[in-house]
Amino acid sequence: MVALVCDYAARTAWREKPSFRWGFRRIRWLRSRMSHGELTIKQFSVLNLRWPPVFPLPSTLSLLVRARTVPACVKDSIMDYLVAHDHAAPISIGKPVVDQDLKWAFKSKSIAEVILTWHIATTIFEDKFPSHTSSSIVATRLSKYCSYLVIFHPELLPDNQDKTEDVVDLVKKELKESLGCLEFFFFRQAARVERIMKLEGEGSWTEKKVVKNGVTLGASLRAKAKPPNDPGSKPPNDPEIVWKMLGDVWTEIMIYLAPSTDEERMKGHENALVEGGEFITVLWALTTHTGVSRKPMPDGGQGEDGRSY
Repeated sequence: MVALVCDYAARTAWREKPSFRWGFRRIRWLRSRMSHGELTIKQFSVLNLRWPPVFPLPSTLSLLVRARTVPACVKDSIMDYLVAHDHAAPISIGKPVVDQDLKWAFKSKSIAEVILTWHIATTIFEDKFPSHTSSSIVATRLSKYCSYLVIFHPELLPDNQDKTEDVVDLVKKELKESLGCLEFFFFRQAARVERIMKLEGEGSWTEKKVVKNGVTLGASLRAKAKPPNDPGSKPPNDPEIVWKMLGDVWTEIMIYLAPSTDEERMKGHENALVEGGEFITVLWALTTHTGVSRKPMPDGGQGEDGRSY
């Protein structure tokens, strides 16, 4: 930012261009909004769901979910993404995944399924390769926040709310069936991860099996991070490279969720502000103010009003 200010002050031609002045003001505004230290995000893992599948989750449970301050690296990752995509094409998801063998994990028509699939995979990868790098912090914090939004605030997401709630119900049932009654209600997350690894599939999307898809993706991520001399390893053979990819994936997903001019989403953000505010509401204001839009989901996923997102 300092370098940009210096160049802006030194180059008269830049200052005379309306497009550059407008872009410069946008960057300043973005940074001012993201610099607030009190921003928090709630952290919840779908693998810690213990609520009986036959009962809906009470909305009051969200009040018990732990909130953590948004780290500087998360703000920086989001800022860098927004600035890099200034005036660019509408936001899509899946670009950070350069390996074709992982592209299948974005093929669902439901953004809730995509979120939970990548959340489960990220949790599985973290269990095997814990890290404290900025990329891993970005990935894990945004992963758990997006999982929280799916479970407790589906009204803030692009999908039809009923559709998202149906996805959550299916995940609860799939978890209980794969873990067993005792494990579902009483096992800790590490034990749950070990148990559900038995669901690993063939590296392709399985309809209505989000947990299985997440396990399959998580196993693929683990395989890419094995030491090069391991017979089962695949490039890039480095956990931190995988963490970098995951950080980019979650930044893109977070930005993809934010923009909306849909009346029901706007009402949801208004209600969230009354309850104290959500981080995604800040991003919604940012993306709305800066004109960010999103491409349709793969295979034509749509919003509640029938419009493609």
